[in-house]
Amino acid sequence: MRLNKFLAKAGIASRRKSEEIVKAGRVQINGILVNDPYVIIDTNDDVVLDGKPLLSSVERVVILLNKPPGVISTVSDTHQRPTVMDLIQYDGRLFTVGRLDKDTTGALLLTNDGDLAYKLTHPKFEIQKIYEVSIDRPLMKEDGERIERGIDIGDGETGIATVLKTREIDNKNGVRCCVTICLHHGKKREIRRMFLALEYQVFRLKRVEFAGIGVKGLPEGKWRELSLQEVNMLVPESL
Repeated sequence: MRLNKFLAKAGIASRRKSEEIVKAGRVQINGILVNDPYVIIDTNDDVVLDGKPLLSSVERVVILLNKPPGVISTVSDTHQRPTVMDLIQYDGRLFTVGRLDKDTTGALLLTNDGDLAYKLTHPKFEIQKIYEVSIDRPLMKEDGERIERGIDIGDGETGIATVLKTREIDNKNGVRCCVTICLHHGKKREIRRMFLALEYQVFRLKRVEFAGIGVKGLPEGKWRELSLQEVNMLVPESL
């Protein structure tokens, strides 16, 4: 593939604009500065623009699934329960990028790149994940502050998140509340354990965004492959 086509496919710019970028000396291939926008690159080449690596679209696969309830976030299950792989038509090996419990819905990433999966899930990288939590009553101000300071959720662990917004929901059973929160780490069932510790009942939990990639417009149970531009968005420059 020609370099200018690669840059265009990566969502950097049009092919013509990509030619100007290369001629301006902003691109390196395998550590060597290049000025020829028509040079041929292959899947093993490391392409860097302005010091930031661009990821190959040929070998790496990243899939976004809007996980429905009742589905296990693993590629296989010894108890023959439905898994996310029952929803995705892909023949190769995939890793789930983190997990959602059986009853939690929303954004789940799958990839064939184990290194990427590691970088997106290890706590030290603090990848943001945004959730909507439906609870049985309005969230008290002091409880929101406790969530942001950190709550003992048992087993020697502390749950902590940023409360982004709250909104009341009129329901036939009374007023409920939807809380949008952001996690940077993600311990097992952390959100449910936080609200349990605060004596709220969680009716619904949905991850609406993972590392800046959201499920808006993607129906539950459906999936799509991320574009190269979206994949490049997933990985912070520091990684």
